[in-house]
Amino acid sequence: MVASGYLTLSLLPQAFRDLLTIDSAPEAIDYGLNRVRFPTPARVGANVRCTGRVLAVQRFEAGLEAVFGVTFESEDQHHPSASPNQ
Repeated sequence: MVASGYLTLSLLPQAFRDLLTIDSAPEAIDYGLNRVRFPTPARVGANVRCTGRVLAVQRFEAGLEAVFGVTFESEDQHHPSASPNQ
């Protein structure tokens, strides 16, 4: 069986907790996704790895906006399983 790309994408909040440490932010808002591609489905039960990097940060009067590039990779696959915001 194959996991839906959106199921893989649902791992993103937990991946962000593992990838990021944000100090002294009273609140954070998930503003949305700029672009998502699902080039290869992840197989059910496969190990999935998430890598990410900060692409841009812009300061506003009310706070900061950060754009992240994130890629999910599934074991035994040659292409990413999901790539939001790259």
